[in-house]
Amino acid sequence: MIVGLQSFMDRRPETNHEFREPSSVWGYLPQLNQWAGTKLVWEVDRAGGEPHLPTWTAIPIYEGERLEVFKASGTSKKAAKEAAAKLMALSGHC
Repeated sequence: MIVGLQSFMDRRPETNHEFREPSSVWGYLPQLNQWAGTKLVWEVDRAGGEPHLPTWTAIPIYEGERLEVFKASGTSKKAAKEAAAKLMALSGHC
């Protein structure tokens, strides 16, 4: 986090962004990326699993702040990011 800026977790927007119910082509990940623009990047790492079935973890980084509270995992990088995006989107801080 950049010194002097408010933490993401301290955000209390006057009106929360309304995320749509996810569909197969428009899940929480693209909605969150659209909301955040270039302020959001992802840290994605392999967390284990068999060579043919890896497990991945994803952590969103918003404006340089690593938001480990929204860390999630999945069987693909995209699934891990989608799970983390859902946690972040429904947190009430967006």
